[in-house]
Amino acid sequence: MMKCVIIATILLSVTCIDFVADEFRWPDWPIDYSFKTWSGLIDFNDTGVMRNLHYVFVESQTENAEVEPQPVILWLNGGPGCSSMLGLMQEIGPFVIDNGETEYKENPWSWNKKAHLLILESPFGVGFSKPSPDKNYNFTDEKTGEFNYQAIRRWFDTFTYYRGRDFYIAGESYAGMYIPYTAQALLEGEKNVDEDEKINFKGILIGNGVLINNEKFRSQTALKFLGRRSFIDYTNQFILSHNCAAQPLSASCRQAKKSLDDAIALINPYGVYSYCWGDSTIKEFKVERQSKHRFSYTPWLNLFEDDDDNNAPCIDFGPLANKLNTEIYKQAFHVDNDTLWTGCNDQIYAQYTKSEGSYLILPELFKAGIDILLYSGDQDLAVSMVETLESIKQIPGYKRIKDWTPYMNQHPGELQNQLAGWIEEYNYFRFQVIRGAGHMVPQDQRENSWFMLDNFINRIRGA
Repeated sequence: MMKCVIIATILLSVTCIDFVADEFRWPDWPIDYSFKTWSGLIDFNDTGVMRNLHYVFVESQTENAEVEPQPVILWLNGGPGCSSMLGLMQEIGPFVIDNGETEYKENPWSWNKKAHLLILESPFGVGFSKPSPDKNYNFTDEKTGEFNYQAIRRWFDTFTYYRGRDFYIAGESYAGMYIPYTAQALLEGEKNVDEDEKINFKGILIGNGVLINNEKFRSQTALKFLGRRSFIDYTNQFILSHNCAAQPLSASCRQAKKSLDDAIALINPYGVYSYCWGDSTIKEFKVERQSKHRFSYTPWLNLFEDDDDNNAPCIDFGPLANKLNTEIYKQAFHVDNDTLWTGCNDQIYAQYTKSEGSYLILPELFKAGIDILLYSGDQDLAVSMVETLESIKQIPGYKRIKDWTPYMNQHPGELQNQLAGWIEEYNYFRFQVIRGAGHMVPQDQRENSWFMLDNFINRIRGA
């Protein structure tokens, strides 16, 4: 076992990543795979308390390093409090479990077709990262970003073979906060690193990402999205947008809210044209939800205080929880057997102090030479494309340099020359909308999301 390395930083960190011992074989992927996989824990001394972050690393399927070294992509899910294993096992990994299914199938559009994938369960207490902090612990975006950077730094110091590769940070939902704060911490921290050991940070990809933490703002943009999709009629939309601001307790406002509540009662907020799935987690692995609100992770959609639904949030984490909590998985992943994996952790969400927003960091990243892609599925209500467009307007100094433009699938196949989505170009970044996708774009539109990634990494601006 490698000796732990102690580093003096703003937060004292300790790493015990073991390049040899952390390698493992995934227990029940359906096909014997030739690329390598690692899983382990990165330890930290968090103000006197030992905690850790769980990582999984999945090598590229196709790299020939002598011809073309391929990039490393860090993937983060959001919440706050949701596990990045959701992204690996349902969206971007080589073998995935789709909604309504319980077993893996090969993903022909896995992101490790042309890149190496680093998955980090963050912040502390998420997934296999433990221990879960006590009820007085104060989670913040700044802390999450700093600990994420320290984990990345320690990972590259152990996996030195990948040092110098282009490095990207990608993710979705509340990772719209995690990613810019992590990027900011990385840029600051790397100022003190020797040139030949620096992380070769190139870009970020934020999918359906939260950029502004303001519930009133988010509620208003959700209403605009629902109006455009005809989930609510124009009259009630007008009342909610105008009359309710002046007379929130009036009969007309209450009736309009009831109309909206009825309209979205059966909607899956993560894909408004998708089905809702019940929780199939077996009893011994199930954790009772602390929040009884229908939309516990999107509170701006809860119109009434008694608005509850135990079947929320329309996504079934059961097939993952039923696998990951078995002894064979915990042994393979090199995690503690007494850790209970859950898709999202309500305690962390309840204890998380959210910053104003990450939108103010994006110009700073651009000026530091970081490429930025914002992308959205056009069927997402949780963080809608309307919310992203309205958030962009709040960014100081933003300028649109290319208007809303449809783009077609250019890659060979049955989807060639079919409408894939729309693009707007700004001075700081590109905003790309993927047709037919909800909140989890790489799950809903695997092929289109893969080419979006490939084009971004290769700086192809035409599609």
